[in-house]
Amino acid sequence: MVSVIEQAAELPTIYKPVDAIDESKQNTDKEGYVVRIVPYDAGDRISFRYIEVPDFQKVVHEIERSKEVLASSDYKIIKCYEAALIGSEMPYEIKALHNERQLLRDKINELEARYASLYDDTL
Repeated sequence: MVSVIEQAAELPTIYKPVDAIDESKQNTDKEGYVVRIVPYDAGDRISFRYIEVPDFQKVVHEIERSKEVLASSDYKIIKCYEAALIGSEMPYEIKALHNERQLLRDKINELEARYASLYDDTL
């Protein structure tokens, strides 16, 4: 078995050693941010910068999840609409249903605005 040191010694001089990734710098206390590890040429070696960037994936996931919850209650609206068309009693409390769905739409709009704001901040 060949060690890493032996392998590095056999590399042509155009190759540079690579610093180890500092795992203590991979976490951030900033809410809604993650750490991006960016390599750069430090002259005699390849090193890394640890940059805090917005966690776009988390925001997108929250938007998608909220839209799924909203869509999952569509059938209740359809049932209420059908009941209204035929003059039957409403199967669900329509005001409460509307309020719940409006809260979800407001949350989705807020998350989409936050996503756009985070995106603009990175430009």
